[in-house]
Amino acid sequence: MGESSKTLFVGLDVHKDTIAVAYAPNDRGADVVSLGTIGTRQCDIDKLTRRLESKGATLVFGYEARPCGYWLYRYLAQRGFSCSVVAPSLIPRKPGDRVKTDPVDRETFTNAWRREDTWANEYARGVRGERRLFGLAISGMFKLQGGGKLAEGVGKHILKATALRRRALATGSVISDQSSGRATNRGGVDMRSQINLGQVFGIRIGLHYSWFIIALLIVFSLSAQFHTSNPEWGDGVILALAVATAILFFISLLLHELAHSVVAKSRGLPVREITLFALGGVSQIEKEPTSAKMEFWMAFVGPLTSAGIGLLCLALSRVSGAASSPATAMVSWLGYINLALAGFNMIPGYPLDGGRILRALIWWKTGDVERSTRMASRVGQAVALIFIGFGILRFFEGAGIGGLWIAFIGWFLLQAAGESYLQTGLKRAIEGVSVSEVMTSDCPTVSGNMNLQHFVEEELLPTGRRCFVVLENGAVAGLVTPHEVKQVERARWPFTTLHDIMRPLDQMRMVTPETPLISALEMMSRQDLNQLPVVSNGRLAGVLSRAHLLSFLQTRTELQA
Repeated sequence: MGESSKTLFVGLDVHKDTIAVAYAPNDRGADVVSLGTIGTRQCDIDKLTRRLESKGATLVFGYEARPCGYWLYRYLAQRGFSCSVVAPSLIPRKPGDRVKTDPVDRETFTNAWRREDTWANEYARGVRGERRLFGLAISGMFKLQGGGKLAEGVGKHILKATALRRRALATGSVISDQSSGRATNRGGVDMRSQINLGQVFGIRIGLHYSWFIIALLIVFSLSAQFHTSNPEWGDGVILALAVATAILFFISLLLHELAHSVVAKSRGLPVREITLFALGGVSQIEKEPTSAKMEFWMAFVGPLTSAGIGLLCLALSRVSGAASSPATAMVSWLGYINLALAGFNMIPGYPLDGGRILRALIWWKTGDVERSTRMASRVGQAVALIFIGFGILRFFEGAGIGGLWIAFIGWFLLQAAGESYLQTGLKRAIEGVSVSEVMTSDCPTVSGNMNLQHFVEEELLPTGRRCFVVLENGAVAGLVTPHEVKQVERARWPFTTLHDIMRPLDQMRMVTPETPLISALEMMSRQDLNQLPVVSNGRLAGVLSRAHLLSFLQTRTELQA
């Protein structure tokens, strides 16, 4: 074989601080050569490539996708080298091999790479490929023996910054929720208020932009209904009546949410806000109930409030006397819809209010909150599947959008019940773990006088780190991450210092090394934080990030596999 056609297949095992290297020629009879380990700086990669290029061969790099190796592909590609990234789940195993996802031994990886096995065709190409690298790492990382679905769900929570939250709950044609932490929909869209309406009992009330969608739909639906039943009222009266009825309906829904929130506050649980959005309402209660009794009353008071409003409206419609008057029609509709809302919420499908009541009863009977959540979640999933099936059946029977809406509510409940089950597993996985066991104390430091151009090119990209400690006059002044860098136009990088963009330490939420990890995660979720400084005796002891949690969970799951 001529020297010009020689190819070296270079296998890498990428870690946070080191990269293990092995290579093999394209001659299958040749042995795999181990080069030991190198650092993770660009100069280390440059030294390696120069050493291998001196052998007069074409270099082909490959490594297993892991969270700490996402930067390497881009750098090698920029240098003009062929590089492929492989998800661990795509690596074949011989029949009978124990499935595992420990990093592939560098010699074994290199030898398989040289053989051009089919799994080596999973390439990351261009900018799109770069964005997929972390996804590949996650998808492979969580295909672990035992607890795979739990770990996969945990990964999604961490990556979307919505750990330990609850999903909105369906109530009739809308959704009502007691949500723990930050509210989001399935796609990760923030469901916090965009329009502030004020405060009631110290609880902030607001609207999400999507609320206007359901409001318009209800107005049009009521207009059509009133036109059909009482066309003699006239278009102006009917439209005004429809608008007024819709407003009163959302007020009754707000009272339902307020009931949940007021009981929670009276039991010492902080309530962040109540948000009305396209699928109803979200009460963002920032902590879980501490007893079965508290859970029961927090859940039961919502349907009780709706039922009370419904009975009051029906009583008013009966004593008004004028059966065909617009006012009577309005309060009558509000009476029936609120009674329906109360009845629907009492369906024992977690996380509906009825499902929460079921969880409280099981919790009271068994004394085990995790078991009660698992059981209630399974019942909730069964109820959701019934909704989906019934909605599809109604659609094919001619119910149209109404049938699809029932199926959609069922799908939403199915996701919510599944995530509640995952949260229970997550809590169990980190129970008894303190921040000190997960944080990193090896925080890279940079000067506050460094400009962004130098920081990005010499510190951020070469190391692949996500969080840096900013020093000024020898003392810790703050933290800087890629998020802060992205806020500055690239043209301004040479003229902007880290001092200008850093997050000052005294303005950040902090935890101590002894803080329970579950408490730190709740804080990160509420404040939408990716990192938390860990302070001990007034000095920075380390940094906790979601990446550290992900690595901790990966290691724990591998050891238990």
